[in-house]
Amino acid sequence: MKKYAIFPLSGILLLVLSCISEYAPKIGNNTAGVLVVEGVISDTGTFVKLSRTVKMDDSLSIFESEFVDNATIHVIDEGFNVIAVAEQQKIDGLTISGAYIVKDSISFTPGKKYALDMQIGGKQYRSDFVTPVFTPEIDEVNWRLNDDYSIDFFVSTHDSEKTNQLLSVEF
Repeated sequence: MKKYAIFPLSGILLLVLSCISEYAPKIGNNTAGVLVVEGVISDTGTFVKLSRTVKMDDSLSIFESEFVDNATIHVIDEGFNVIAVAEQQKIDGLTISGAYIVKDSISFTPGKKYALDMQIGGKQYRSDFVTPVFTPEIDEVNWRLNDDYSIDFFVSTHDSEKTNQLLSVEF
């Protein structure tokens, strides 16, 4: 197996592959009702989940949340052009609360920035504009069982465009 760089921290892989951004709003003690936007925007499939935080008390479980329905969600470019529309997801005719998908594939222009633009209950929300990360294909995935019964995974790839420095990850 050809390896170019090895990083023994599993957090490195998660950092490279995820698009979750931590946000710590300054809202004081009242944290109920804060809009939470989760999702993946890619050229092969786009999914967005909208919910609001709820105040925890004895009657609520930690897994409960308040999903946001009837939102209008657009993927826009830095020129504010709508390039995709997310519709509320339906399975077998049933609406999935808080879930939105883009049914068509999206074509991103390298170097251009994109954002989510949302209309929810008469209010407009917009994410920051970000440049998509174009990831190369995975060349090889291997694993090794250690003496302590832990497992190391090895993921290798290459970058023919020479735009990314991380070529192999161990965790």
